[in-house]
Amino acid sequence: MTGASPQVEYQLVLVQQPLRARVTSPGERDRRPVDPCPIIQLQVVRSDGVEDYTHVENALVMQATLYDETGTHKVAADGSPVIAASHQPTEARPTVRACDFPILGSPISSMHYVRDLSEQLGLFFCFPDIRVRASGQFRLLFSLFELPSTSPNNTRPAFTHINIMSGVFTVYTAKDFPGVGESTPLSKKLSGQGVSIPIRNKTRLKSNEEDSAGE
Repeated sequence: MTGASPQVEYQLVLVQQPLRARVTSPGERDRRPVDPCPIIQLQVVRSDGVEDYTHVENALVMQATLYDETGTHKVAADGSPVIAASHQPTEARPTVRACDFPILGSPISSMHYVRDLSEQLGLFFCFPDIRVRASGQFRLLFSLFELPSTSPNNTRPAFTHINIMSGVFTVYTAKDFPGVGESTPLSKKLSGQGVSIPIRNKTRLKSNEEDSAGE
């Protein structure tokens, strides 16, 4: 996906697709986040096609939002599609509470300027602690935001530069959860440079799931 700025074009690439997770309830100690860790790369390209990171704003962050498997509707904590508030009568619009959110953990990522597996420097956003409260098949929408300046003269609010949608992944019940895989080479590479991604050196997947995932 691409998005424009006055001097450069932002391009998002999903470089690590989430595949599976186990349902997690609030307060549950056995936490199994989405695996593998979703990783998005931000490419900044000038009009002449050359990548140029000198124009990147420091106040860029990314937010993950849970959608249904079609990628058309946000979902509620129970996994059901959410009807847009603009399509509901004002008196029927519910009050949004923390317990209504379908994602637990950290759906926000700051930007990391690190090397990839080819030793090329790049900008990455990582989501190692996204936990989902309902079973089913879902997608994640990743939105790149520029935070407003802290200058007292600033009048521009935060705004979205660009979005990218993940592929479909499965959230299993505790009974059906196939386990987690060994951390990917990319996760290990970024973790070795200070990015906070928990690393597993052995797979804990059942053999049939491991074979189908191709990891």
